Amino acid sequence: MEVQDGFILGIYNYCDRWCEYCRFTSRCRLFADQAMDEATAAGDLKDVAEAPQHPSDYRPPSKWLEEALADFDESKIPELPPPPPLPTRHAAAVRCAEHYMFGVFRWIESSAVKNSNDPRDPLAILIHFSGPIASKTHRAMSGLNEDDGDRDFPPDFEGSAKVVIDGIERSISAWKELGAQGKVSPPIATAFIAELQWLLGEIDDLIPKARAFVRAGFDEPDEVHKLEAVDWS
Repeated sequence: MEVQDGFILGIYNYCDRWCEYCRFTSRCRLFADQAMDEATAAGDLKDVAEAPQHPSDYRPPSKWLEEALADFDESKIPELPPPPPLPTRHAAAVRCAEHYMFGVFRWIESSAVKNSNDPRDPLAILIHFSGPIASKTHRAMSGLNEDDGDRDFPPDFEGSAKVVIDGIERSISAWKELGAQGKVSPPIATAFIAELQWLLGEIDDLIPKARAFVRAGFDEPDEVHKLEAVDWS
C-alpha cells in the first residue's frame, strides 16, 4: 500500500463507490477532490474552497514535467485504433451483466418498493450494485481481451473483476433476503439469482486470479492498521 499526503494511492480504482458509508473517505483523493468541487459550487462554502493555498502546501513542479509540457503538441497525438472485438464468451458476459442491470431497473420501476440508500437494506444493495456490475464487467472483459501478459504487476482487469464478484455476491444475498421478507416473488428472485450465478461462474473461469487481487486499502488490513496507528500517535 502506498500513501501520499495521507491518501491511499489508487484506493478509488476498485471500490464499490458507496462513499456515504465508506470508512476510507478521509484516505481517498477522489473523494476529497469531489468534496472540494461541491464546496466550490455551494455558495456558503465557496470562500473556504477558493481560499489561497498555504505556502507550506506548495510544491514546485518537477523539472521533467515542465520540460514535457513545454514540448507537448496536441496536434501530434496519434489516433488510437479501435479496441478489438470481444470474443464470444467475453461478449456474452458483458451482455448478461447489462441485461441484469436493466432487469433490475425495470423491476424497481414496476414494484412499490422504496430505496433507502442504506447498505443494510437489501433493496439498496441491488440498486447500487446493478450499475457497477455492468460497467466493471465490461471493463474486465475488455482489459482481458487486450492483455498481452507483458507486465510485472496484477492487471487492471483482475481488480475490476474482483469488484464485480463482490457486487454479485452481495446482490445474491440481497435477493435471498428480499425473498425471505416477501418483497419479491420467488420466480423473480430465482431468475435474477440464476443470472448472477451464471455471470459469477464466467468471471471465475475467465479471470481465475481475480479473487486473489489485492485492492489498495480494502484488502490490506494490516497495512491500514499500521497507518491508523501512526496517525493516532
